[in-house]
Amino acid sequence: MPAFAPGFKHDIFISYGCVDNQSGVNGEPGWVSSFAVDLERRLSERLGRKDNFTIWRDEEQLAKNVDLSEQISDAIHCSACLIVVLSPGYLKSDWCKTERTDFLKQLGDRDTSGSRVFVVERDWIEVSKPEQFKNLLGFKFWTGDPTNKSNLPRPLDKSRPSDSSEYKDQLNAVALALEAELIRLKPAALSQEVTSQATKVFLAEVTDDMRPQWKKVRNELEQRGFRVVSGGAARDAASLESAVKEGLADSQLFVQLLGQFPGQILFGSDETYVMMQYRLAVDLNKRIVQWRSPLLTEEVFDAAELEDPVLTQRYRQMVFGKVRAEHIEDFKTYMIKAASEKPQSDIVPIGDGLAFVSFDSESCEDARLGTDLCNLLEMKGFNVVLPVGSHDANPTEIRADFEKYVLSSHGWIVVYGEKKNQPWARGQLTDIFKLLAQSKCREKTIHLCAGPPAPKAVDNPLTLVGMKLRQMKVLNCQNGFEPEQFTPFVDSLTANLKSLKVQAVREAESAHV
Repeated sequence: MPAFAPGFKHDIFISYGCVDNQSGVNGEPGWVSSFAVDLERRLSERLGRKDNFTIWRDEEQLAKNVDLSEQISDAIHCSACLIVVLSPGYLKSDWCKTERTDFLKQLGDRDTSGSRVFVVERDWIEVSKPEQFKNLLGFKFWTGDPTNKSNLPRPLDKSRPSDSSEYKDQLNAVALALEAELIRLKPAALSQEVTSQATKVFLAEVTDDMRPQWKKVRNELEQRGFRVVSGGAARDAASLESAVKEGLADSQLFVQLLGQFPGQILFGSDETYVMMQYRLAVDLNKRIVQWRSPLLTEEVFDAAELEDPVLTQRYRQMVFGKVRAEHIEDFKTYMIKAASEKPQSDIVPIGDGLAFVSFDSESCEDARLGTDLCNLLEMKGFNVVLPVGSHDANPTEIRADFEKYVLSSHGWIVVYGEKKNQPWARGQLTDIFKLLAQSKCREKTIHLCAGPPAPKAVDNPLTLVGMKLRQMKVLNCQNGFEPEQFTPFVDSLTANLKSLKVQAVREAESAHV
C-alpha cells in the first residue's frame, strides 16, 4: 500500500513503550493497539479511504527471523510522521530513545520541515518532557490531578462513560493534526489550500476553565497546517521561562485565551503562568492576539471573590486591555488571517536617530514600561539615551548631561505611571520644553506616556499632570506595554529625523552653489 505523503514508505510511525500496550485480563487489546485502530478509522474518514495511508507499528509489521533493529531503523527513515506515546514507560525505554533520536536526526537531514512529531500523552509524567519535545503541544489522553489523592492521574479509558467523550475529542484532534501535516507534504499542486507552510504559532497554555476553547483554537490551527508550540505544562518559573522563550523564538504569532482567573502563582515568581507567557511575548516583541469571552465583562470580573487583590488587579489590566471580546469562531477567523500574513520587518532604516527616554528607575512599573520602550526603539533601529541618575553624578554634571542629550535627540518621551511621581514628570516636561524652545529642530513634540496603574485622565493633560503644552501628546499605556501604542512617538521620531536630513541636504546643496 503506498503512503499518502509522496517520497515515503509509511505515513506514520508509532513509538511506544511495551508496558503501555499490555493486553487486558480477558485478552482485550492493549491501549496502544486500541488507540492505533481508532486513529486509523478516524484518519481514514478524513482522508477519504482506509487504504489511502499507512501506519507502521512494530507489533504488527516486524518480520520473523530478521534483525529487529534494522527493520525498525528502516521504518523510521521511511516514515513521514512520528507519533510518540509518552508515558513513564516510554521514558524508561532505551529502545524508544533510539527511535526518537533516529527520527529526529533524519528529520533534520530532510529538505522540507514541519510539525512531524506528535506527542500523545498516555499518562502523567513527573519529570519534564524530553528536551526535543518540550515545546510541542501534547495530546492529553489522561485525566486526574497529581496533587489530589482522591483523583490521581490515570490513562483515559474509552470504555468508561466518564472518559469516552474526552478520549474521542483527543483522538479527533490527533487525526486532524495528522491530516493537515500529510496534506502539507503533498506537492503544492495538490495542496492549494494549505498556504501556511508550517508557520510556527505559539499557543499560550491556559487555566482549566479555558481548556474547551483552547482545544478549538488548537484544532483550527493544526487543521490549517500551522505548527503549534507552547512552553509545556506548568512547573517552576525558571524552567518555564526558558521553555517559553525557546517556543517564542521563531514564532510568527502569539495566541492567548484569557478567562476570569489568572491561575496559581508560579514557584519562585510573583506572576502566574498566564501572565508570564504574555510578558515574554511582549519582551520579544511578538505579534499578539488575545481573546476573552464577550460574556466576561468588567462587572462580572469585579463581582468575583478576590484571593489576591494585587494579583487580580494586574491580571485585570491584561483581560481588559487590547483583547478581542467576540464569539470564539469569529476569533478563530481573525487568528488564522493574522497567522497567515507574511512577517514584515517594520524596522525603519533611519541611521543614527536618537531618542531621549526618561522614567523613574525607582518605580518598578515605570521602569518596566520604560525598559520595554527602549527595547522597542532599539529594535526599530533608533539609538536611545537615558538621563543620568542622582547616584551617578553631582547635580551640575547631571544638568549638563541632561541639556546635552535633550538637544542632541530627535524625539523625547517621559514615562509617568505612579501618581506620586507627578511633580517629577512635570519637572521633566518643563525642562525639555524650555531646552527645545532654544533648538532649531522643526519638530518639537514631547510625548508623555501615561503608564500603570490606571485610571488616569489621559484625555485631559491638565488633570493628568497639571499642565497642557501645545507641543505635548499623551500616550495611553495604563494597561501595560503594547507596541502599537507607541506608533505616534515612533512616527514623530522618524519624521523629525527625515526632516533634519532633508534640511542638511538642502544646506549642503546651497553651500555648493
